[in-house]
Amino acid sequence: MSGFPLQLTTNPALQYNDLLGWTCDQEICQVGLIMNVAAYILGGRIPLPAPISVTNLNAYLAVAGGTLTHSYMGLWKSNGTLIGQTADQSTGAGGWGTGASVGAKQMALVGGPFACTPQAANDFLWAGFYCGTAVLLPTWASASIDSFPALLNIGTTTVRSRTFNYPLADTATLPNLTLATIGANARPFWIGLS
Repeated sequence: MSGFPLQLTTNPALQYNDLLGWTCDQEICQVGLIMNVAAYILGGRIPLPAPISVTNLNAYLAVAGGTLTHSYMGLWKSNGTLIGQTADQSTGAGGWGTGASVGAKQMALVGGPFACTPQAANDFLWAGFYCGTAVLLPTWASASIDSFPALLNIGTTTVRSRTFNYPLADTATLPNLTLATIGANARPFWIGLS
């Protein structure tokens, strides 16, 4: 067993279930957590130890939302620069709102794949969900029901939060993130990269 951690370190594909990275191991996801507010980006940090090429964002829809507008996932560098966003996911079987089917969702980043290279040691990417407006917000697979919110971001600064929120008025285009506007969040949604 002593070689097991070394194997994971040297083979990221095994560590991440053949994905490029994720916000948390899906093995610990045991609940569906509703997006608790519209007009905010809600997401998490994904380690970026080496260059990767990202085409898709992955998530697990537990309960579809209703009457959504401007529903996207986005991917950002740690400095807040937008890398890419998905097409609008507000409706249809493949989306998150009216007519959506629950289950695993793989959403392509428009214009991808995107080369993502660490900018410094211990670098990361941010990935998140956004709904401009909603009558009922969607529920996503999550690592907890946020019963220990202070624990999720312990040991890090707000601009390196493991889970984050970012206020954003209803829009069709996701922006670069202004680091001073990022807030630590207590909603540990599962998001994976492929």
